[in-house]
Amino acid sequence: MSQAKVTPWRDQAELLQIRSHFYPTSESDVDDRIHAVHVVNAWSIRGSVPHEVESTAALTAAILNDDDDCLPYCAEFAYSGAICLFVTRLVDPGRKGIYVKSMYGAAERVHLPASFVDLRHDATHGPPPSLAVLRVAAKDALAWLWDHYWRGLTVHLDRVRQRILAALTLYGRRGQENDIDTTKASEELLRIVQGSSETCTCLASRLVEHNLKSMKPANRTSSPVETLIRDLTTHRPAFFSTLVSALISQLTTAPSPLEDATPHRATTSVWLVYLLTHPSWVAQRYAAPPGFFDHAIATCLMSPDTLTVKVVERLVESGVEADAQELWGDAIALAKLDQSDPMLQCENGEDAGPPHEDDENDVDPTSLESAWTPKPIGVV
Repeated sequence: MSQAKVTPWRDQAELLQIRSHFYPTSESDVDDRIHAVHVVNAWSIRGSVPHEVESTAALTAAILNDDDDCLPYCAEFAYSGAICLFVTRLVDPGRKGIYVKSMYGAAERVHLPASFVDLRHDATHGPPPSLAVLRVAAKDALAWLWDHYWRGLTVHLDRVRQRILAALTLYGRRGQENDIDTTKASEELLRIVQGSSETCTCLASRLVEHNLKSMKPANRTSSPVETLIRDLTTHRPAFFSTLVSALISQLTTAPSPLEDATPHRATTSVWLVYLLTHPSWVAQRYAAPPGFFDHAIATCLMSPDTLTVKVVERLVESGVEADAQELWGDAIALAKLDQSDPMLQCENGEDAGPPHEDDENDVDPTSLESAWTPKPIGVV
């Protein structure tokens, strides 16, 4: 019978959350590296922390302390100490035994470049190496730790999906259930969105596949799901781009032959245009990674059909500069060459507004319907 493994973190999700702070996946993510360093320090008080985690925190702390206000020698010694900790804790376990191996041999065994051993020797037995060398070495060490430790961590996605499903189901009953329960559901979803990128992707996929695509046009001036999306993007700005990517994936993925996906794709297209063009979401679009808007257009054009081309036309009209409109216009024309549906030649409607039925400027999903089954370019 295997023994239980005691860790200073609560569960795997908490460790993955710290990983996302040390290695943010997007420039739009808030820089929480200082918080991550403090958390690892707290873990070290609770119990034993893996040397890879401790070294990541030490290297990150050295990088964060390297600024204009840093006193002479402080940055050099901070970098040197962090790199010595990284190399020594990694290599020393492989040198124990009757025949002690050299540090180079032990480093080779764990696939650590010899340059780190040389740098540790210089920092230990002589004056600190130059600051420029130490800065590069610290970044290389963090990259090595990502490749050999952090990347291999897995999240129990099945368990995460169950948490998301339970929370979204309860949140969708706002006004019908106990307000305390729905508040707890909202807090649970906010905790999930602040976790790793994998958990954010699970949450976005669940929203798109079940909560958004099943929503029929109605008076949703105070729609609970729209309120939820705004709260999630406030706590994790990068969630907006994750959600848009999930919408695009849903729109451009070919449905099962047994599934009538036309109504769902139409509703998905409404949400996509709404999020990427409506003024109420301008702050979220501004926080998205550079080139994200153009990437969304290009991805839709890679699976051209009546619906995706119509979506692209709406996005180009409302979201790009005049010079770029001409370039995208050529791409749209090429996408239309492979289509015979006259709907593609109709006049464009107004910019998409919030998906409310009682708004005169609403996009009617039925006007975007098509029996076309989307397929990648070149597939007959």
